[in-house]
Amino acid sequence: MKDAIIRPESLTDDPDERVRIQTEAGTQAFTLFGTVLAQRRAEPRDDLITELLKAEIEGRPLTEPELLGICFMLMMAGLDTVTISLTCILAYLLEHPEARRAIVADPEKIPTVVEELLRWETPVIAVPRITTRDTEIAGCPIKKGEMVHVMLASGNLDPDADPRAGVVDLDRADKRHLAFGGGPHRCLGSHLARMELRTVLREWHRLIPEYSLAPGASITWNGHTLRGLDSLALTWPTDAGQA
Repeated sequence: MKDAIIRPESLTDDPDERVRIQTEAGTQAFTLFGTVLAQRRAEPRDDLITELLKAEIEGRPLTEPELLGICFMLMMAGLDTVTISLTCILAYLLEHPEARRAIVADPEKIPTVVEELLRWETPVIAVPRITTRDTEIAGCPIKKGEMVHVMLASGNLDPDADPRAGVVDLDRADKRHLAFGGGPHRCLGSHLARMELRTVLREWHRLIPEYSLAPGASITWNGHTLRGLDSLALTWPTDAGQA
């Protein structure tokens, strides 16, 4: 459902069919969450959706459209970006075995490795914004109300911000980057995403320290504003993953 909404181009080349697929999947998602909200109203549980039903904004409960929108956002933001970030990081480690061996030998390096590879790979390449006033950037006029794409990936590789931005340094002391955006629009889920990425890399490499690209497989990148792999076929020794 998530893939059909975010990247319908992986399912068809027909623009009209893409719209149909997105609309159908979006309708299914909202119908699903509507059903779950009704179930939680009837039988509250110790979970996030039940807490949302109790939540208030300026003294009033959330409306049904607001609840549906939050549930939809949590599904879309919580699934795809962490998944593609993992594919980016694992693909890098696959192609740079010295980096993989370093975190196997010392898992304490993983948080720093995650930050540097988020900066270097920048899975969310760009974010759309609508300008609130007339302005100009580098001689290019931008009118109020126009949509622009802020290129996070370019910002992360900007030599004016860091002369060594074009170098991957898995021990980099300065961990600042724009992979989660910045300012008031910074990703709300960044802390959860970091925890998930660190946990997966720690547990994966504890169980499977040696792996390689499966025979006949290849690394094919996709995406425009989101960058990742639709699949990453790996192979590893048969005695791995038994711990």
